[in-house]
Amino acid sequence: MAEENCPTCGKKIEEKFVEKKVGEKEVKFCSDGCAKAYEEIRHKREELKSEGQNFFVIS
Repeated sequence: MAEENCPTCGKKIEEKFVEKKVGEKEVKFCSDGCAKAYEEIRHKREELKSEGQNFFVIS
C-alpha cells in the first residue's frame, strides 16, 4: 500500500484512520476531527462558488 497523507493536516495516515465519503469517492483522514474540518472547508468553498466569489487555497 502506498503511503498516504491526510488531506486536511498532511499527517501520514497510520493503521487507524477514518474513511469518509466525499463527493463520489472515499477519502482517508488521520482522525475524525480532520474529516469534519475537511467537510466544513469543502462546504464553505461550495457556498463561495455559488455566490460567485473567487478564493485561493494557501498551503
